[in-house]
Amino acid sequence: MSEFMFRDQEIRRIQTALQNKKSILLVGIRRIGKTMLMQEIVRRHTGSGTVVDLDVSDYISLYSFYSELLAKMPKPFLRRVIKLLQAAQSIPNGVMNWLCRHIGSVDAKIFKIDLREPPADEATVTRYWESIAKAMLESLKDPSVSDEIAFFAIDEFPFMLKNLLDRKVPAEEITVALAMLRKLRAGGIPMLLSGSISLENLLTLHNIPHTVLGGLQRENLRPFSRDEARSYLETKLANHPAATEIETVLDRLPDFIPDFLDQSVHFLCGLNSANDVDVTMDNSVLPAIRRSFNEQFQERLNSNYPGTEQSCAEQLLDQLANAPETGAPIDTRELPPTHHRVLAKLKYDMFIEEAPAHGYRFTLNALRLWWRNQRGMTG
Repeated sequence: MSEFMFRDQEIRRIQTALQNKKSILLVGIRRIGKTMLMQEIVRRHTGSGTVVDLDVSDYISLYSFYSELLAKMPKPFLRRVIKLLQAAQSIPNGVMNWLCRHIGSVDAKIFKIDLREPPADEATVTRYWESIAKAMLESLKDPSVSDEIAFFAIDEFPFMLKNLLDRKVPAEEITVALAMLRKLRAGGIPMLLSGSISLENLLTLHNIPHTVLGGLQRENLRPFSRDEARSYLETKLANHPAATEIETVLDRLPDFIPDFLDQSVHFLCGLNSANDVDVTMDNSVLPAIRRSFNEQFQERLNSNYPGTEQSCAEQLLDQLANAPETGAPIDTRELPPTHHRVLAKLKYDMFIEEAPAHGYRFTLNALRLWWRNQRGMTG
């Protein structure tokens, strides 16, 4: 039985969208539960068709993405694609042989191939992907094969694009790949994409047109409510002595995201008495949260903001850290060009998010507290 809890409204919205052939971009801070939510939606799929399920966070080439995508396609669909390509004679024999090899090597039950060592023809395959995509679109017009695919579920999609851009893959190639996916969505394959960095701001920073995102509805995953967090801890701690001090735990946590709750459960389960809950929160839980969570943002700040960008980022974060938790307005019309770019990068890196009344705020209270501590702010 699945241990997945809550997110009922999000699941209903996403399931309804996918059933209606709509596509979703699931966004949220790292460790807030996006992957678990995607896996739960895939697990609950009971309709017709195969779910093409990929985790692309470690992919560093378009070849790996294309290969894995094809490898997980239902065989009837792939055979139809090859038939159309052979008839059109639109790509070289070498690429056709590559396609045939992959379809022939795919296990009928597992749909998995070994991608650890990309072959020498990687660039050739990538170059002809547009032709392959056109054949895929044409295949969708055949109802006998189009229903073989339920939807794509692609985890950490923006992170893959970041990996590619970091390795100097031309933005033009990435634009083509994104445009292909947009055409497949428009052709009838709904997609559930997720990311812990902002896809829109990633494209902005690299001058990639947002038109390639056409048709994506945003679903922003928020922290649990206090009631949900309480129920979560009650379930996880059950009859453990620490269960009597759940309100103490909730009072001490900066945010109610699943990772913070799981860190609490991990340490609290080692106690023999509820009397030690407060000390354990101080000495174990909160330091563990700071190590696992804050360090990633310190690393992003050090590596992603060279030169004067770092001082610009510090000024903007200082402004928000001195404001209430609900955020503060920032008049972007008066910002210098460098500050404009840094503001976009801070949103992309998930430091901050837009708030009501044209304002901005930290994405989590944990980040606001971390930054105030970094800067020696009191009160």
